[in-house]
Amino acid sequence: MSCQGICVKYKVKKSQKSVGRYELGQKRCSSCEIFISYEGEKCPCCGFKLRKKPRYSKGRQKIVDTQI
Repeated sequence: MSCQGICVKYKVKKSQKSVGRYELGQKRCSSCEIFISYEGEKCPCCGFKLRKKPRYSKGRQKIVDTQI
């Protein structure tokens, strides 16, 4: 499925703090290419699985350090 525009109402803006988006509980849809604030595991718009962790090691390491 492709983006139908439903996800726009869940879209969040980047905060001015130095805290990462994933640390704030935001999730990213790879299909719609936006960060959303949504409780489910799949995008409400297209049904793709939402990413809850960064893709690259630098971002992942930052999250691991904060969880310890």
